[in-house]
Amino acid sequence: MLGIWLAIGLAALVQTGARLARGQIGRLPLIVPAIPLVWPLAWLVWRFPLLDLSQQNKAAVWWEQILSQPIPANAILVSNDRDEMTPLWYYQLVRGQHQDLTGLFPQIMPGSGFSDVARVVESALSLGGGRPVVLIKPMPGLDVKFDLTATGQVVRGMGRR
Repeated sequence: MLGIWLAIGLAALVQTGARLARGQIGRLPLIVPAIPLVWPLAWLVWRFPLLDLSQQNKAAVWWEQILSQPIPANAILVSNDRDEMTPLWYYQLVRGQHQDLTGLFPQIMPGSGFSDVARVVESALSLGGGRPVVLIKPMPGLDVKFDLTATGQVVRGMGRR
C-alpha cells in the first residue's frame, strides 16, 4: 500500500513538474502532489525505530539457555506452544546446528495423537523408538500422567505413570 501511495505521489509530482517546466502553471500546484510522496517517507523515518526488531533477541537467549542444558543426543523436544519451538528450526535450517533434535508441539500433525501437549508427550514416548523425550520448560499438570525429572531448565520425560 505504501508503494502504491508513493508511486501515485511521484507520478503526480513528475506530471506537475513537467507542466511547470513548460510554464503552464505556477509553483504552488507542485506542493500539493508532493504531500502524498513526502508524508509516507516522513512517517517511515519517524516510525522506523519503533518498527526495527533487529535487536529483539529474547527467543535466541532463551534457546541458548535451553540448548546449554543436559539434553541427550537425538532427543525429542516438546513444548505446548508452536512459537516457542520455531527457533529450534532456525538453528537447524539456517545455522545447521542441533540436527539430531526433533521439535514437537500440539497440532503439528493432524490426528488425535497430537491434539494437546499430553498426547504429544505420549506419542513421543510410545512412537519415538526409545529416543529421549525432553520438555523445553516445566509444564504443570503433566507430572500427573508422566514420570518427569527436572534437569536444569528442561524436564525429562521418563515414561507414563
